[in-house]
Amino acid sequence: FTDLGLKHQVFNQNEAGNVLFFYNTDSEELDCLLMVNLDNNIPLSHHVYFSGDEQKLYGTGIWSNKGGIAMLLAAVRALKNFDLLSQTKIGILITTDETWQGRYSHTLVTNIASNSRHVLGLRGGSVEGGIVTSRSGAAVYRCGLQLKKPDRTEPDVAATVSLFSKLISSWSELTDLEKGMVIIPSNVQIQTNIA
Repeated sequence: FTDLGLKHQVFNQNEAGNVLFFYNTDSEELDCLLMVNLDNNIPLSHHVYFSGDEQKLYGTGIWSNKGGIAMLLAAVRALKNFDLLSQTKIGILITTDETWQGRYSHTLVTNIASNSRHVLGLRGGSVEGGIVTSRSGAAVYRCGLQLKKPDRTEPDVAATVSLFSKLISSWSELTDLEKGMVIIPSNVQIQTNIA
């Protein structure tokens, strides 16, 4: 990006890796903010290892981030070659903490995005050449329930498990497809020492 004339700023982040911001204007106001991440939040058990043929490259890292970076570089290079890059105030934010749902970059992303007319997140597309034109946000919550008193009986445990199951069910009922909100409990574990 610097070879294409963009300035850059490094936001040091020890926990997840440095966040990089490239831009072509000294104004805080941007016409377009393009965002891509460097880390990969897909569990290792779901990774598709790198492979390629004459036409395409395959792999989890390509779809989730490296493909977006490659396309972004090509797009910025094309804008520069047609002398259009100087006509649009762009910023490119490369984050490193998607695995932690933006825990470290959240404030930075919010500040830069609030000064941008358009914000685009870059992801991969389908193998057939389709592109992702929208993506929902996500929030991950973890909750736990533990009986404090060690002298609880089997009925106490059964009642607690039942109550917890009803709670999870009521959360799922908050799903509103018209608003695009889907609540999906993805991993529920119940352990007890009562045989």
